[in-house]
Amino acid sequence: MAFKDALLAVDPKLIDYAYAPESYDAVVLTALAAAAAKSDAGVDMAKQMVKITNGTEVCNDYAGCLELLGQGKDIDYNGRSGAVNFWDAGDPTSASIGVYQFGPDNTLLPEVAYQQGEIVPDGEANPIDGKPQDGANDGVFKIGTFLPVTGNLAFLGPPEIAGVKLAIKDIEAAGGIPGFKKIVLEEGDSGDTSTNTGQQTVKRLLPLGIDVLVGAASSGVLNTALASALTAKLHTGAANNGTVDWTFTSGIVAETATGTYTLNWDGTAGTMHLEMTGHFEWKAPGSTKPTGPVSGQAD
Repeated sequence: MAFKDALLAVDPKLIDYAYAPESYDAVVLTALAAAAAKSDAGVDMAKQMVKITNGTEVCNDYAGCLELLGQGKDIDYNGRSGAVNFWDAGDPTSASIGVYQFGPDNTLLPEVAYQQGEIVPDGEANPIDGKPQDGANDGVFKIGTFLPVTGNLAFLGPPEIAGVKLAIKDIEAAGGIPGFKKIVLEEGDSGDTSTNTGQQTVKRLLPLGIDVLVGAASSGVLNTALASALTAKLHTGAANNGTVDWTFTSGIVAETATGTYTLNWDGTAGTMHLEMTGHFEWKAPGSTKPTGPVSGQAD
């Protein structure tokens, strides 16, 4: 069955297919990573991502890739969105670029032309480490969606969600993930940056023991939600003599972002702000140099 037909079988109301291939591949990749690692701990799956997208044996679907893994082969998954190749920092080195065109009446044309583009890796990879998330290796592979159901990107939600559901359907049809009893899907709305829908969704999903979070469709929403996730999972924070030690024990964040975080803390106001930037630093207000240590991990 053609991919679009398969998506329509999942959601007959679909009117476009934007980013359905990407969300489909995201689920398949994490399932293959779990199979290769024999674990659904985020830190274990993350360590497999480079291996399963840069091997010598090219495969294009979950069943075929799983069979090759069972034979001890090094696989290179090329999915519905095209070639997928990660480098050590977890960033893609190639991308399928969709070219959208508008007609003479300024309406978006239904057909999208896709082109392959190369991305030159830059910078150094951070080490992949951290604690397994809550619910890891409990025999259930739990996927959460963080995709737009409401807000100004809600038109992207249906095809992306259909892509996730189709991937789960195909994985289950191939026998599931070895070592796991079942796959569970928890759906969540990422909303947009005008509301706190995304933050509320993260707060709801975190206690459910999500192993994989698929999303978001907007980097702005993602950044805000990651900060919210870290704040929600902040276990300890103590300031003594101008030095602060923070300990983070979130479970899913490191698997959805390669970057880490800068802490900005206003000691007078007693508030803290988290931003995705480069690495863990402790900064005093107005200072550009660390004034104290930060211990812990944003997992």
